[in-house]
Amino acid sequence: MLILPLKFIREEDKKAVGVNLFNLAKLNHTGVSVVESVVAVPPVEIFEKVLAKYRRNYHNLKDQIGNLNRSILELEVPENLNDFNLVSIPGNKTLTINILKLWNNLLEKWANELISKIERGEVNLLEFTPQLIVFSSSFSATGSGFFDEDRGHVVINIDKGKPEFRESEEIENLILLGNRKLLLPQVFYWVIEEGKIKIIKILPFTQSVSKKDTQSEVTSSEVKKNPGLKTVTKIFLDYDGGVLNDLNCDGVFFKVDNVNVEAINEKISRILEIKSDMKMVLYPDFNDSLKNLEFAKSFLFFRNKKKLDVSIVLPRTFSKDEFIKLKTDFASVGIYSKGSLKIWKEFSTVQDFLNSDDYLEAGFDGALIDLDKIVQTVTGVSPEIFLSEPKIDQISALEKFFKEVSFTKLIKNNKLILITGKSIQNEEILNYFIKSGAWGISFPKNIIEGFREHIGFLEKQAVKKLIRN
Repeated sequence: MLILPLKFIREEDKKAVGVNLFNLAKLNHTGVSVVESVVAVPPVEIFEKVLAKYRRNYHNLKDQIGNLNRSILELEVPENLNDFNLVSIPGNKTLTINILKLWNNLLEKWANELISKIERGEVNLLEFTPQLIVFSSSFSATGSGFFDEDRGHVVINIDKGKPEFRESEEIENLILLGNRKLLLPQVFYWVIEEGKIKIIKILPFTQSVSKKDTQSEVTSSEVKKNPGLKTVTKIFLDYDGGVLNDLNCDGVFFKVDNVNVEAINEKISRILEIKSDMKMVLYPDFNDSLKNLEFAKSFLFFRNKKKLDVSIVLPRTFSKDEFIKLKTDFASVGIYSKGSLKIWKEFSTVQDFLNSDDYLEAGFDGALIDLDKIVQTVTGVSPEIFLSEPKIDQISALEKFFKEVSFTKLIKNNKLILITGKSIQNEEILNYFIKSGAWGISFPKNIIEGFREHIGFLEKQAVKKLIRN
């Protein structure tokens, strides 16, 4: 297997490592701050031997995917990788590498690529993606950014941490410098390591995410807000409390996990101070029927006093009869579908979707889909892992699940669909729900701005595709 330190990659290595990693190396050569790393070029010859063995003995490789995957994951560590256990990095530090764990991670990524190609019926099965191996113990903040030519400023998205004012300016300057060095616009993925801003990944930027905004000027160190940008898909703020300086969103979603009248009133008041007619979706997350009714009574007080435009998600039920009983209990204290008050059903398990016909018959106005719980059930991994290391087969399994349970049936029955959970930040899944016609998607306040613009772009792409077809 070929191991190439990023700083030593040259023009002749471009074909082996791919354009994106070559451009990352090019930035490094020109003095742009890039993470200390090497590139692992996939050992095609060993995969070819495994594949040839199965091709000789089996007519249909799809029937042997499980065995093929196991055979690849059992491959021994290459000798040249065994010599790679100690790595010197800047600052007179030596990093010890767990070679077996590293090799297993690489094998898993390449095996997933091969299996996905087989399932899609591709002809060339032996093209694998070179992998960047990064040497670092931890990053205090991570995110991405790009220069939006239409609007004339840098857009910065934060995935983890909270960069200081100075660091935000440095990120902006680094993105501008990187674009000048590479001549073509890129999306830059950045990290903060021991107080230093570094680039960890780049991808071509070939999209214009919004129309030119001539009313707002650039301010460095913050993500630019574009209140004029509207999307068909409603953008909801997933609100967990705290200070609100602005509400550049179409609605607010928050869970109520404690029947604390003062706390609920405070949250609602903060929202209404900024926008008095803000749409709200409230979800009382209780398993206790007495708490449900206690909340219902306090909720009715807020709703009548403040004239809320609100939907209430009924606490989770496991059958049509339970759902009807809960609706009856809430109706007994005056909470039922009327005017701006709507009753919603939570969908967070496989059974919820399988029983969707029963729930449609029982009646509800909207559906709250807890995507994180579905991800955990369908893929077997946590939402955090799914978001940080998404695998093609996991994404395919999710899309297959929603198709098999007739998710779009809810939309065809004119039900409003709100998707919650951090897993919706995955690009492919986000695109799937937008194309499927989800009514709204909720995001936490630290990333909501960037996703509004991105959803606008995805909606345009979906419309263009429909026109072409």
